[in-house]
Amino acid sequence: MALSHNRCYTIEMRKIVPPFRKSHLRFLFYLAGILLLFQVWTAPADILVHGITNTLREILTRNHIQEIAFALEKHYLQTGLYPPPEELGSWLTREFPHNMQKQMPIDRWGNGLSYIRTPDGRGFQLICHGADGILNTGDDFGISIFYPGPRPIETTITP
Repeated sequence: MALSHNRCYTIEMRKIVPPFRKSHLRFLFYLAGILLLFQVWTAPADILVHGITNTLREILTRNHIQEIAFALEKHYLQTGLYPPPEELGSWLTREFPHNMQKQMPIDRWGNGLSYIRTPDGRGFQLICHGADGILNTGDDFGISIFYPGPRPIETTITP
């Protein structure tokens, strides 16, 4: 049997894609709504992330200030005076050798902390300038310790 090459075949073209329906239109509206929602919500999301970041930075800076204040208290109990501001960098290097900050400590925003010692050396303030980095604004925080009388005596309790 020989194959005949002169036969003519017709191929019927059918639509593979079904006709456009209401469900497709609804899907397009949903998609447009979601895209609009993402565009509208990016600004509040940025504000929320910025607020959370600032809160975490403040918490970490408060912990850092507290750690330095405890070390300053230990120094005061041993020597009777707090270190002068010009020696604070070298004092911090000795007290916190694991810390990479060799100069005045910085907060989590990258600004320096203010260390103010009283003239008699029996009190200090350690102040963070806050997120704006400007002293004496509403976002400043820190710790102040002053001893008005004679220096406390370190005692050991024996059982």
